[in-house]
Amino acid sequence: MTDSSNNSYLPIDSRLEESNGFIDLDFSLLRYKKDDNLIQTFIAKGCYGNALLGFKIELLSEWRETEIANIPSYRSRLSLQSIGDESDRFVQTLAKLYQLELASPKMLPHIQFTAITLGGNPMKLGEGGVRIKIFFEPPDETPDYEERYAEHFLNIDLQRNAVYFNEKDQAYREAILNALTKPLHEVS
Repeated sequence: MTDSSNNSYLPIDSRLEESNGFIDLDFSLLRYKKDDNLIQTFIAKGCYGNALLGFKIELLSEWRETEIANIPSYRSRLSLQSIGDESDRFVQTLAKLYQLELASPKMLPHIQFTAITLGGNPMKLGEGGVRIKIFFEPPDETPDYEERYAEHFLNIDLQRNAVYFNEKDQAYREAILNALTKPLHEVS
């Protein structure tokens, strides 16, 4: 796959489940890299209509092992990062699918999330995919903390070369868009 043509990417499948209305986006995983510090980066891209969408994911190297309901889990931070126009089109498309207005049509350069795995080991991605629940947690002193807090699912499957950006709850739609597009000090 190349970056020069929209025809090089599989179409993003926006799965709308009739019974619950969740909007889940499936992306092609185009680039994977693990650096000398064991930080893993991924480029996720896909086409929606005629628009090429994409973003970068960065997984930190240190994950703390924990348990959720007697199931092994890992906790750390990850970031979603803009790769330019494709990321701007990603947030614009997400807003359109969510039927919400964007105050800013641009994705922020770098957004930090708390990450907790619900399956798989993020340090051994070659052994299978990883299902991650991400949390946008503004500082406690943020006046509009409740409106800014968001949860989403971000699943990575190296074997299928896929990244899944899946909705956790429709109530977080506006908050996830704000997390991706608006610095904390600009949200009213």
